[in-house]
Amino acid sequence: MILLGKNTGIFIDYDNVFITLERYYEKYDIPDSIKIKVISELISRFQDDNLLIKKAYCDFNKVQLTNEIFDSFKSNQVQLSHVYSGKNASDVTLIIDIIKSIYNDKNIIDKYIIVSSDSDMLPVIQELKYHGKTVIVFYFDCNTNVDYKGFLNTYKDEFCSLEEILNLKVYQKKDFSIYEDNFALEKILILINQSIDDIYQKFINRKEGKIVSAGTCNKGNLKDHLEKYQIFVREDIISGFAIESLFSSGILYEYKVPDIQYSTILISTDFLIKKGINLDNLKTEKDFQFPL
Repeated sequence: MILLGKNTGIFIDYDNVFITLERYYEKYDIPDSIKIKVISELISRFQDDNLLIKKAYCDFNKVQLTNEIFDSFKSNQVQLSHVYSGKNASDVTLIIDIIKSIYNDKNIIDKYIIVSSDSDMLPVIQELKYHGKTVIVFYFDCNTNVDYKGFLNTYKDEFCSLEEILNLKVYQKKDFSIYEDNFALEKILILINQSIDDIYQKFINRKEGKIVSAGTCNKGNLKDHLEKYQIFVREDIISGFAIESLFSSGILYEYKVPDIQYSTILISTDFLIKKGINLDNLKTEKDFQFPL
């Protein structure tokens, strides 16, 4: 049960809200109505309070709001505060406003509603608690630090995930839908296979023109190579197609080379056969054994 207070201030890091919905939930075709619902749901939950401040912080150069979203802010009488581009600009501006409000005798707030998934809020929450304020935090479960949630759990005040109030399924970073698309998957595996070969050739040991030991391709080498050439990143939160999911799904695996103290990364031939995918110059276990 959310506590009702006499004087309440709502402080929303809307940069965080908007970007999280775009990055984590775009694959579910989240419409503007969800971005609007964040505002209306928060306001409705505290409609019995004396809402002294309703403020959302946003960098309009980075976040493009539609007319419908602007109208939602207007109809709910939420003040928009533009912040200039920069790391944690919204968080810092929000925190400064909260600290200023603590010492404003004309604007005494009993209860603070903070909407942010950033653990940078911890010091200001502690300051508010020191001054005897009620603090209620709303955050996205999908991208909130575990330690931050653990910290919030130590207090008796309310905290709630935005997925819960928006009825969103908590995002899972591993999205296996692309594995069903052979065309897309084959293009990715061609690039990975080429990367494995490039790294393999780099580490081949030659002496007087002869190969004296085979090459290798460990997980770190592969990740660095794929990132360097921007094939895809270690954990691509936009597409949900992370490199690690290739290992957990059995598409890639680590092969321990016999009699040598290293492992190498290979594409599963069983998976390729199952999918009917053929790769030219596919590296297999025999390519990493020596003598070749």
